[in-house]
Amino acid sequence: MIWQQGVNKQTEHLNIELVNGDIRLDLKSNPHIQILASQPPCYVDIQQNTVGQLYGEYTANLLYHFLQMPDLPSMLLPEFEKLTHQYSDVKNLPQPESIQHIDVLEGSPQPILRFGVLDKFDWKWEESVCAEIEFSYAGGRIKAGTSGDSFIGEQHDKMVRQLRDLVQEQQSIQRLQLLVESLKWVKDLSYDQQLKLDKQRLDSMVFAFYGDWIKQLMPINQIELIGWQIEHLENSPFNLQYVENLNISITESEGQQDWFNIGATVQDSAGNSYNLLDALVALVRVNPDLLDPRTFIHLHDSQIFTVKTAVDQPDLALSARDIKPVLLHLQSILQQEERSIDRYDASQLLELQHNLGMTWQVSDRLQQFVQKFKQGYQQQLPTPQGFQGELRPYQQQGLGWLQFLRETQHGGILADDMGLGKTAQTLAHLLMEKQAGYLQDSPALIVAPTSLMHNWFKEAEKFTPELKVLLLQGPDRHQYFEQIPHYDIVLTTYPLLARDEEQLKQYEYHQLILDEAQNIKNPRAKAAQVVRQLTARHRLCLTGTPMENHLGELWAQFYFLMPGFLYSQEIFNKKYRHPIEKRGDEQLRQKLVNRIKPFILRRLKTDVAKELPEKTTIEVNIDMNDQQSKLYEAVRATMQASIQKIVAEKGFKRSQIQILDALLKLRQVCCHPSLLKLDSVKTGQAHSAKLEQLMDMVVPMVEEGRKILIFSQFTSMLELIEQQLHHAEIGYVKLTGKTKKRDEAITAFQSGQVPVFLISLKAGGVGLNLTAADTVIHYDPWWNPAAEDQASDRAWRIGQDKPVFVYKLITNKSIEEKILALQQNKAELAHSILSTDHEGEAKLTENDVMNLFEKF
Repeated sequence: MIWQQGVNKQTEHLNIELVNGDIRLDLKSNPHIQILASQPPCYVDIQQNTVGQLYGEYTANLLYHFLQMPDLPSMLLPEFEKLTHQYSDVKNLPQPESIQHIDVLEGSPQPILRFGVLDKFDWKWEESVCAEIEFSYAGGRIKAGTSGDSFIGEQHDKMVRQLRDLVQEQQSIQRLQLLVESLKWVKDLSYDQQLKLDKQRLDSMVFAFYGDWIKQLMPINQIELIGWQIEHLENSPFNLQYVENLNISITESEGQQDWFNIGATVQDSAGNSYNLLDALVALVRVNPDLLDPRTFIHLHDSQIFTVKTAVDQPDLALSARDIKPVLLHLQSILQQEERSIDRYDASQLLELQHNLGMTWQVSDRLQQFVQKFKQGYQQQLPTPQGFQGELRPYQQQGLGWLQFLRETQHGGILADDMGLGKTAQTLAHLLMEKQAGYLQDSPALIVAPTSLMHNWFKEAEKFTPELKVLLLQGPDRHQYFEQIPHYDIVLTTYPLLARDEEQLKQYEYHQLILDEAQNIKNPRAKAAQVVRQLTARHRLCLTGTPMENHLGELWAQFYFLMPGFLYSQEIFNKKYRHPIEKRGDEQLRQKLVNRIKPFILRRLKTDVAKELPEKTTIEVNIDMNDQQSKLYEAVRATMQASIQKIVAEKGFKRSQIQILDALLKLRQVCCHPSLLKLDSVKTGQAHSAKLEQLMDMVVPMVEEGRKILIFSQFTSMLELIEQQLHHAEIGYVKLTGKTKKRDEAITAFQSGQVPVFLISLKAGGVGLNLTAADTVIHYDPWWNPAAEDQASDRAWRIGQDKPVFVYKLITNKSIEEKILALQQNKAELAHSILSTDHEGEAKLTENDVMNLFEKF
């Protein structure tokens, strides 16, 4: 290659060409000559094999910059021409021959917002969330801020010159500006390029829980009304992929009996699959509040819920109708990031199969387990041969349920209403167990309150004489321990468990049955600890009130029946008890109901015992006399001041004893002032309006031939009633914890020897069949409505052939009225767990307690 010193190669002129639709500047010259973008510009003559400096009509500096210029989009040709006309050295650049005679288009622009993430430099390179503004014409698109009144575009595969309507473009931007001015996530609106967004605000608002983010954050309908269109760039964090065909798989877990692996996938319209479970786990890890039902319970089923998948995949958009059940029923998986659940949770999840439009792939073993549960829960067995009596249809169903629990090796709570024959159903079940050979070497151990020992013995003797029963009671019981394996039923009491723990632990029992199982509601109590340590193949609880005050009592019974079924106490409190009791969480209440439903059988009298006569409950409101009213107010004011001071010093939780003592004094004044045992109030000087009202009711009732049960919390109050009955020459018997000849008192009343039975609530709340009574009077209300109902059910039970009237004596403008309100709260809480039609929850706060001391 030879350098040609002083030899000129002159270009003819600078020309514009279109290459692949873009603008390129070229020097028209000899085809054998190549131009080098050097400084100064040079040429290479391939034919002559020479190199030299290039000269022409343009200065060397201008020619150098032309040669360095990259290709430009064709739509910028008008702008380029406008700029070159400003400089005399490059005026009159010729247009490409291919566009000198193209069509010119006019029309209105379509404004478009294109959301995405752009790289920008602000002292450092970083991603910027923005919405680019473009305008679409018939001849193509152009970005806002591009100069010129036209651009080169394309229509029907032909190049066109599109004229712009700059006035309409400006008006569209102004309308958008007015619409987004109030949105905090918009940083600013640049008229010439884009809508800039506050990424920090968007991260907190969008990624925590945003649903379809556009519908959440932007008034999309209004944007559409003013003519704007929304699009997403590929890297837009808001690019949503709407999916279909939610698929749930439940497969057996290898190496873990009765555990199942869960999978969840979704498909888009193109058939692409996405792992929904992984996406939800990742989302919950960053935003745990999503598992709080309060976050999504208010979502409308049609609302869009979005979750992030892989980095290179769009966000998934699902309807709230599909996603809420997954969040609710897979909480443990999403929280612990495990992929397995036990068969009980799996069974609940499978219930969704018939309610939701999903595709299911389910283990055959799980299907069989669920089907067996459904059949076993509803099966009805005939009265077994040898049972001395006839079981009613609902009792036959109860028998079938008890047999089903034994067959599937589960524990359960027979929670029938008082008087529906839990004892008879249990004895029929044990008779079938004996006939099947299960009691041959391992008896059934029944633990019950002391007052029910003789009742169990007599009922077994009556209904199942085939069963051999051993009663472990009294000081000589120790001589019978060695004979335990030779009996079918062994009876013992809760108080004796601690004393006989070591002897009872020596044997294995076929069934361990707790009657009045609420006695183990405190899991730390000695009796509760002992029964959990006894060895038994099957466990059963009998109680008409499986939950009296709070959900912890229910957990304690299941902790005895099936440890771990309701998790540890700490997890249960966190997962169920606190959200239900404190926040009234209906979703979790229903989930708990569904979990325990197969293992609790509860029938109410009104549901199954149609032959029972009607029970009528009547409240009798009584005004205090003047002396009693003044005393009540003095005691109330004193107790209120005292409790306020104690609570302020010790706190609410540490003041419970003093609070209960103060409330006791107020209740005593309502019953009878002499119960206070104050020097200023002596028997004979004090009068009780309620006692006078009671006698006004009892005397004519006895004359009418009514048989009356009178219940009171206070044995001292029963003594005062005794005196009044004696003065009125009305016969009566009494039952308290001190009564030794219990059976004689019951027989005297049942046989009609006396018309009135005085009973302390604790002594007579359970174990009595007093069907001779047709009237029940609660002299004083108690906090726990279940205790009152149990007492009333001494008369309103199977075998009753007369209408039963229940009277509740309530002192007006006193703590007793407020007790009624608290009774309703507790009744609602218990009802909500043991039934499926609950509509509200109850919570007792410090304010509720302090309100008891307020003046009416």
